[in-house]
Amino acid sequence: MGVYGITERDHAEIQRRRNDFIALLMYLTERKLFFSANHIFSGLTGHREAEDFHWFASYVPAFETRNGQMRAEANESAARLASAGGKNRDCRERLSHDRRSGPDVYGSARGANCG
Repeated sequence: MGVYGITERDHAEIQRRRNDFIALLMYLTERKLFFSANHIFSGLTGHREAEDFHWFASYVPAFETRNGQMRAEANESAARLASAGGKNRDCRERLSHDRRSGPDVYGSARGANCG
């Protein structure tokens, strides 16, 4: 997952919840942090069950659809999934509404390319 515009405190809390998907989703939602599912069709992130894609579609606001390290087919599949789930609004537009300002921002969304 990619989480954007976070503080150091957010980073620590995200790391604490990284192995509990429900607790992580609750934290991200409570804090109104923008996040995306990355590398959805990559073998590097492990085997996916059909239920995993349902979770992504139901609870994750965006999918990474362009990653230069992924095969073109993986990016194309992610783009189709994003489009089918109505998640093809540009991330940078979303981030411009969600981004916090100030010296404690811990992260950047400059490279965000998701569906």
